[in-house]
Amino acid sequence: MDDFERDSVIDSFELLEARLLDFLKHVPPTEQNLGVHSPELASIILDASGLLDSVFREISPDPESVGGAQKHKDDLTMNDYEQLYGSKFDLSNCRSYVLVWPPQVRAPFEEWAHGRHLSWWASQNKLKHSRIRHLRDATLKITLESMCALHMVLSLVPDFADAILRKHWFKTKIGSPGQALAVLRGDPGWGGIPFLVGTRLFLLGRGRDGRLPAKVNDFDLDRYHPEDSVLDFFATLTNR
Repeated sequence: MDDFERDSVIDSFELLEARLLDFLKHVPPTEQNLGVHSPELASIILDASGLLDSVFREISPDPESVGGAQKHKDDLTMNDYEQLYGSKFDLSNCRSYVLVWPPQVRAPFEEWAHGRHLSWWASQNKLKHSRIRHLRDATLKITLESMCALHMVLSLVPDFADAILRKHWFKTKIGSPGQALAVLRGDPGWGGIPFLVGTRLFLLGRGRDGRLPAKVNDFDLDRYHPEDSVLDFFATLTNR
């Protein structure tokens, strides 16, 4: 991917996020609303999942070795991505916060840690192959999972470090843009710094011991030196 393509991926995510935020103005993501379904959510799910699949595909060599066999990257599946990138990015242990109030914790790849397929990915597959029949699978919960997964992968893949910095997703105060880029890429000497990558709706912790805690109330802002927008959001929660 070149810079134009990487920026286009980030722009596409932000457009999808804006659509989801607009939906959330009318249907807040409370527990009782997570089962709400709609054609608009179906569209967001399919676009987000399709973009996630494309990102995995683009960062894969061609051919790719999976389970000792060579596969053309156009034939790779989510099961293959689990083998190729699940451990590399520690996806099954990654958590994000959804920046609604109160904040929610999402771990869209957690099922991999228990040897299970991703249930939200199975739902989008049903939608992709028979959208009308499976429209009721297009729930708010599945939408949040698919969007969270896409944000998570974009935030973890080093190829997107420059684009993330240009789009102001880097949410930790640091000395210079060059240092921020080194941290995002995981350059030698910078891997031990816990930091935050976030958008209007999602926040991910990265770096050594930078994973966000499973309980939002345990979130220690001092560890991440967050920028003011993050501080303002969590001010009430943390009494800072």
